[in-house]
Amino acid sequence: GEVMQCCVSVRVNKFLACSEAALKIQCWWRMHQAMLWYGDKLRAVGKIQASIRACIAVTQRKAKLAAIMRIQASIMRPRLCAGIVGRRRDAAYRLTAFAK
Repeated sequence: GEVMQCCVSVRVNKFLACSEAALKIQCWWRMHQAMLWYGDKLRAVGKIQASIRACIAVTQRKAKLAAIMRIQASIMRPRLCAGIVGRRRDAAYRLTAFAK
């Protein structure tokens, strides 16, 4: 009886040790899977943020270019108008000189 009880107790202890080892392996595996999942989500968020930053940069660049064009146009408009008025005035002088 005692030998049988010893063998049963050894098997029970071995079963408990194997169960504990299996639980540790399962726990490690789940933790590993969670880390991979979290890493995937982190990379996805990084890609989304990068595309948003790029979109904002393009929008800001377009706005800056439009502002530059408005400034340049406002600087050049008086010069262009003065040139046009000058050419018209010269043409009018030439016509009046030709008519005399």
